[in-house]
Amino acid sequence: MKTHAFTAKSVWLGGLAGDGLVEAGELKTGYSVPSSLGGPGKASNPEEMLLAAATACFSITLAAALERRGLSAEAVEVTSQATFGFDGRTLHLTAVEHRLRLRAVGAELDREKLEEALKAAELGCMVSRALNVAVTVRYD
Repeated sequence: MKTHAFTAKSVWLGGLAGDGLVEAGELKTGYSVPSSLGGPGKASNPEEMLLAAATACFSITLAAALERRGLSAEAVEVTSQATFGFDGRTLHLTAVEHRLRLRAVGAELDREKLEEALKAAELGCMVSRALNVAVTVRYD
């Protein structure tokens, strides 16, 4: 198996009301605890970054799956929502839902091949697999 290594670095200043900076490759952003969890909510947060990673991974994986099936999409637009539960001690990711919108090039996409590509993307996205929760895909 060929391996790929990625590196991230973060610096957190302060307690719950603090903030931090995270860098990974071309990504460089501030983060803080969301206000809904008792923090200042003044920057992005790990939950949003996790969801953004899942959304980006799914869209790239779907674009590749469409291409492998000879389908062309001008754009793959994914709007995602993550649900977290709190058990009194820790926060848990309970579900991710991707809502998909495709802009096809030329004629309509072959529905059967599209369904195959959607399933392949759902199973092939390494972030979705790492999350180990139910990931649903809705396509209108």
